[in-house]
Amino acid sequence: MMEAHKELKGSLVTLRRLHESCFPDYRAMFSPVVRRSLHVYDMRSEIKYLRSIINAKDHDAQWFYCIYDNQDNRLVGAIAIRNEKRYAGQLYSWLNENYWGNGFYQEALTLISDAYFAQPKVHCFSAHVDITNERSYDTLKKMGFADVGFWKGPWGRQYHLVLRKQ
Repeated sequence: MMEAHKELKGSLVTLRRLHESCFPDYRAMFSPVVRRSLHVYDMRSEIKYLRSIINAKDHDAQWFYCIYDNQDNRLVGAIAIRNEKRYAGQLYSWLNENYWGNGFYQEALTLISDAYFAQPKVHCFSAHVDITNERSYDTLKKMGFADVGFWKGPWGRQYHLVLRKQ
């Protein structure tokens, strides 16, 4: 499997591989609204998770990016495609609510999925979205994700979606 790029640049956002130097900005932008939607109630557990990603020497370390606004170089979110053998829903993503509705998330998802699908033998990846999170579900559907069914998630029923290589 080829290695992911250290940086993916678009017109609105740049994705940069997760690094410990990102943590202060990550904490600042990982707002209560975002944490609630991801069911993260303890910031220490999120930082522990991020450190485990950085210390991994496999797929997870390669495909976890922080999202930066190209206008002011501010970290505004994160996006990852995780190992399917370890995570039922491979897509992990969030965007600070102050940046919703401006095309940042769509561009970030396009950048990471185009790079991911450039790998040989990669044909799809999955996402799980709480059924109460209609905003995320609608966004993923607009981006080409197909419904596969439902999944019993840790906090209730979730949509199970898949994005296939075109």
